[in-house]
Amino acid sequence: MPSKDINQYNRLYYQQNREHLLRKQAEKNKRFAENRRKWLIEFKKTLKCVRCQESHPATLTFHHRNDSEKSFEIGNALKLGVSLKRLLAEIDKCEVLCANCHAKEHLAYLYE
Repeated sequence: MPSKDINQYNRLYYQQNREHLLRKQAEKNKRFAENRRKWLIEFKKTLKCVRCQESHPATLTFHHRNDSEKSFEIGNALKLGVSLKRLLAEIDKCEVLCANCHAKEHLAYLYE
């Protein structure tokens, strides 16, 4: 195959194998998200709420200190396919809060 025809070859290959390629990519995306989810759970096991010291990973959330610096929500990182480097950079902008402390943070104005 001459190199000048590579784009044409690639287009034809994709057209002929579209379903297979899409299925493979979907499987790859699913594996990536599952691996990232497992990593996040293990990472949360090393953390505690900065206010009450709760440490159960299921209760811990990442609260952005400054919403104007937020690039994405940590919970959406799995769906977005964010790299580990970007995820860690975003986590650095957050403080770890348990679900109760996080709710108190966002709803404090109701009880003042």
